[in-house]
Amino acid sequence: MYADAGLSLGGRDAADRFCADEGAAAGLGSSFQAFMSRPTSDAISRLPSDADWSLPNAAGAKDLVFTSRAAIDLGQNPLQMLSRTASGQALPDDVTGVWTGTSATGRATGDDCVDWSIFAMGTTGRTDSVGPSWANAGKTDCGQPLHVFCFGY
Repeated sequence: MYADAGLSLGGRDAADRFCADEGAAAGLGSSFQAFMSRPTSDAISRLPSDADWSLPNAAGAKDLVFTSRAAIDLGQNPLQMLSRTASGQALPDDVTGVWTGTSATGRATGDDCVDWSIFAMGTTGRTDSVGPSWANAGKTDCGQPLHVFCFGY
């Protein structure tokens, strides 16, 4: 699930609250977290090892994105672009950048806007990718208003 939230939310904890609120508002429950690494916590370590991840679609069904946490850990690419809202609606074509601070295997890159607190450089992913750039498309100036991926468990 993709949530519309920028770095100005106040760090990963605030992004987590936003993800939980978005999931609840879409009727998916409130067990959602931002897929963002911090210096002391890889994004992948926040995901349960025994779950798969799907995106809701406009018809109310789910489309599989990752078969397991191990799939991400092994650097397998997503099966679908992560380009939908919590309610399953397609994102506009010009909405592509997300804050991750993360490699394609879910590990911290060290570029996380100084723990998501100041305008430095941060690793970003892309909503329009089914390759490694879904999580790591390069670095961006942290002053940019980008979004976050939300993963439920």
